[in-house]
Amino acid sequence: MQEGYQLRMNQSLRDLNPILAGESSCKPGRIQGPISWEHPLIHYVLSGKGIYYVRGQKHPVHAGQIFITMPGDVVSYQADTEDPWSYRWVGFNGSLSDRFAELPPVVNAPEGTMENLCDLMEHDSILEYRLASELFFLYSKLLKPQKHIITSDCVKWIMDHVQASYMHPICVSDLANQLGMDRCYLTKKFKKSTNYSIQGYILHVRLTRAAKYLEEGFSVKETAAMCGFNDVSSFCKSWTKYEESHKSPAAWQKFIRDIRKQAQQRNEKSAPVDS
Repeated sequence: MQEGYQLRMNQSLRDLNPILAGESSCKPGRIQGPISWEHPLIHYVLSGKGIYYVRGQKHPVHAGQIFITMPGDVVSYQADTEDPWSYRWVGFNGSLSDRFAELPPVVNAPEGTMENLCDLMEHDSILEYRLASELFFLYSKLLKPQKHIITSDCVKWIMDHVQASYMHPICVSDLANQLGMDRCYLTKKFKKSTNYSIQGYILHVRLTRAAKYLEEGFSVKETAAMCGFNDVSSFCKSWTKYEESHKSPAAWQKFIRDIRKQAQQRNEKSAPVDS
């Protein structure tokens, strides 16, 4: 496979649907990121080693391991300076893709991982299906079988689903269908348990994540895209309506930045001076 190979034909497979794939042999010390993806991404390290940075943590990774990036994660990764890694990777979506969030950021790869993905560029007419087969292999080896979701678990299931998928479109009717429940009954049950409507909870999660990204210095446009809003205008409208002081996202970001700057200046003034 070539580095950064965009699949020519999206087969729109329902459960695990490959979107892109590639193979990279990195130069010593090569750094990639920070970057955030709109879909899950799995990297399998073929040789060498490196460091994976995600959610404020540093994870050493070596050959035979997988590191996993979920939508909304802002990540970086760096090849070792003496033994740089090479890896294969695949990005995907689908109804089962969110379950990879249940795994740690780095896991040991099952025996046989990626063995059937050799010379796939010579067979690109079936590439997506070969990649989907690999994803199902990893899914079956790494994740526990899903138990039937009973009514008492449905509220937690929705909350977990929204936390993992807030950056994608989420339809209440689709959630009800997946749970096999009446939409009106599900909506009332969720409201009773959480004091949120389902749509209200989705918006709450998106705006909470948006505040985090704005604090970290991402632009309003980047934040809107990473938090599941169709455009900047709809993000600004929702933010201004629900933000306590009704500041725009840009004004709120500047306000937070100014507060931090003032606090830093106070700390510097109050710091003891060496005699």
